[in-house]
Amino acid sequence: TTVGRLAVINTLASSDHDCDLGDAAHLCPGVRLAGLVRVGVGGWVGVGGVVRDRVRLGDWSYAGAGAVVVSDLPAGALAVGVPARVIGRSPYAPKKT
Repeated sequence: TTVGRLAVINTLASSDHDCDLGDAAHLCPGVRLAGLVRVGVGGWVGVGGVVRDRVRLGDWSYAGAGAVVVSDLPAGALAVGVPARVIGRSPYAPKKT
């Protein structure tokens, strides 16, 4: 796994082979990333979240606590549930101008 600057990997979070965590990405406690996952710049995976192999989370995307992400999330998306569904815009995404 490649870990970007200021990225956070919290207690009991794991990242399998060949993952890429962008700058300021955040894995909350208990997160599980399968292989070849990409978490973009500022991406966030909430407590106990799971991300399936080969999935890409766009820059500043946010997967809520307990979410099971089985497909790519676009930049700035807020996704929750099992399976995770986009329900809005991430609270961490930069404001549009």
